[in-house]
Amino acid sequence: MGAVRRVMLLLREDTPLCSRPLLEDNSGEVIAWLEVGDHEVAVWGSPVTLRRLAREAVVAADEADELAARTLNGAAS
Repeated sequence: MGAVRRVMLLLREDTPLCSRPLLEDNSGEVIAWLEVGDHEVAVWGSPVTLRRLAREAVVAADEADELAARTLNGAAS
């Protein structure tokens, strides 16, 4: 397993996101690459791993939307 670090990113709606073509690492394994910001951060891993990351990002966004809706409904009461 590769190095894991704790990194926190604040993505704004205008933060550039750019996927790169699939690459091969030194072991010949195919990897997917995602640039975040202006070459500030890159996320890479197997295609399966990046899809898992994407699914969890969607879940987090959905949960935040639900919390915002509950907060607004509570404020309207």
